[in-house]
Amino acid sequence: MTIKKYNLGGYSLSMVSAGQSAGPDSPVVVLETGLGVDAEAWRPVQEILSRTHQTIWYDRAGRGASDPAPKPRSALDMAADLHNLLAAAGITAPLILVGQSFGGLIVQLYAGLHPGRVAGLVLVDPTQAGQFERVAAVLPPAAEGESQGLARFRQFWSQDFRFPENNREGIDFLLSEKQVAPYNWFGDLPVVILSGDRPLPELADRPAEAEKLQRVWWEMRQELTGVSQNARHIVVSGSGHFIQVDQPQAVADAVYMLNEK
Repeated sequence: MTIKKYNLGGYSLSMVSAGQSAGPDSPVVVLETGLGVDAEAWRPVQEILSRTHQTIWYDRAGRGASDPAPKPRSALDMAADLHNLLAAAGITAPLILVGQSFGGLIVQLYAGLHPGRVAGLVLVDPTQAGQFERVAAVLPPAAEGESQGLARFRQFWSQDFRFPENNREGIDFLLSEKQVAPYNWFGDLPVVILSGDRPLPELADRPAEAEKLQRVWWEMRQELTGVSQNARHIVVSGSGHFIQVDQPQAVADAVYMLNEK
C-alpha cells in the first residue's frame, strides 16, 4: 500500500493505493466516501479488492491528510478534484467508481462528465436528488422526550442541509443536486445499487415509523435503477447506511458483479 499527496494547483490531496491492475485495460477501483465516516473506513473493502484490482481511496479537500480548499463546495468541484487527482497520479485505465452516500452523487456526476473513463458504478446507499424532502416528510414530528439523535437527524434533513456551513465540508447540497440532474441516464453502463436493511438507529424505539422510513429509502434506491438498462438494486442484510463498515464483502461482491454484466 502506498500513500502519496498530489498537488492539484493551490492544494494537495492525499491518496492511498493498493494492489495492481492486471493490465492496461483492467479497471482501477476508486472508493469515494460520504460525509459520515472518513475515507479510512474503506480499508476493509480495499483489502479485499486489492487482491484483484488496483484500488484507491483518497481524502477530499479539507479531510484527513488533504489540504483544505475554498468553501462552499459542490459535487462538481469534487468531481473535478477526482479527475485532476487521477491525472496527477497517472491513472489512465478504465474506472470502477464506488461511491457511498454523498460520494454516490459525486461518482454519478463523474460518470456523466467522463463516460469514456467509467466501466461501472457501485452506489452504496447513495445520495439522490430530492431525498431530503422525501425523508423529512415521513419523519415523526418533534415530541417531548425524544432522543437528541432523532432531533439532530430531523434538523439536518429538514433544514440544515440547505446551508453549506452546516456540514463538515461546506457542501452545497442543493447546487450539487442540480449539477447531477442532467446525468440521469448511462445507457447500458453496469450499475449496482446497495442499501442496508437496518432501520435508522434514531428510530429504534419507534418500529412503525422506522419501517415507513425504510420503505421510502428502498423506493428511492429502486428508482435509481432507472439510470441504466443494466442496473440492479440489492438490499444488504445486516447493514445500516455505512455498508462499507458493516458488510465490506458485500461492497466487494458488487464490484465483482460488474465484471459479470
